[in-house]
Amino acid sequence: MEVPNPKTVGVNESQLAALQASRDQPIPSAKVAVIGGGLAGLCAVIEAQKKGANVFLFEKQARIGGNSAKATSGINGLNTFATELSGFKDSFNKFKADTLRSGGGLSDQSLVDTLVSNSTDTVNWLHEIFSLDLTDLTQLGGHSAPRTHRLPPKDGRPVPVGYSTISSL
Repeated sequence: MEVPNPKTVGVNESQLAALQASRDQPIPSAKVAVIGGGLAGLCAVIEAQKKGANVFLFEKQARIGGNSAKATSGINGLNTFATELSGFKDSFNKFKADTLRSGGGLSDQSLVDTLVSNSTDTVNWLHEIFSLDLTDLTQLGGHSAPRTHRLPPKDGRPVPVGYSTISSL
């Protein structure tokens, strides 16, 4: 069974073609407001600026980073560059089932689909664009597979992945 891509559900072929064609087009006259300077907000700022938008970041705290800067576990990703290097194969359905089970029945399935679908690109983007060495794979609670990406230990000590990621951005 093919898993639907949440980015394109409900989009007809011509809309999809137009969306794909517009991905690399500059948006110089756009003014973009991003609310929150955590990992998602900073990624939005970077991508909008790359396309030429005039971006405004609004953050309620004195420093950017949000909860992402405090994260210590790692970033979960499906079939990323690191899992390919390790030879480990994971599946969309396994990752989704683990996430839904961990949510104790409170998770929004469409948001879980989006999380799992976008996890590969997210981890690979952080590695490719910011040279984050997210090659230390581990299996954490709630997961049935090693899909949590961390920075390798330094001098035998864990590296705070959240702070390091935010600092790199």
